[in-house]
Amino acid sequence: MGDTTTMSTVPTISTATPASDPSITPSNLPDEPPLRLPETIGAVIEVRTSPKGGLGIFALCTIPTNVLLLSEQPLVILTDTGTRTDPLDELVSVLSPSRKSAFLSLHAYQANPRESRNRSILYSNGFGVGKV
Repeated sequence: MGDTTTMSTVPTISTATPASDPSITPSNLPDEPPLRLPETIGAVIEVRTSPKGGLGIFALCTIPTNVLLLSEQPLVILTDTGTRTDPLDELVSVLSPSRKSAFLSLHAYQANPRESRNRSILYSNGFGVGKV
């Protein structure tokens, strides 16, 4: 309990969370696609089809250690409440239409046939951010 998973296609840096700011909920987050910083796509890295399948991020030049390549606002921030009801399904249901569409368009590898599509998307694309 207390662990949080952030849904993003790349590692995420998030400073405001529902736990630190109760006014932040899926319904009042901006309806725009996630903002990517810094602008490295096309200059330092590119996204293209991977030889092993799917999309990947590939370096266009030698990248020094500790260079921030991408930082992306999360589509959702999910805190595990320890209940039997899956809070992810409720969270996805209240997303704005554009955020819900962005979430549902992500890859969903399903290893367990009883796993929900939302969980498959989260496990395929999410990154843990620790306690918030």
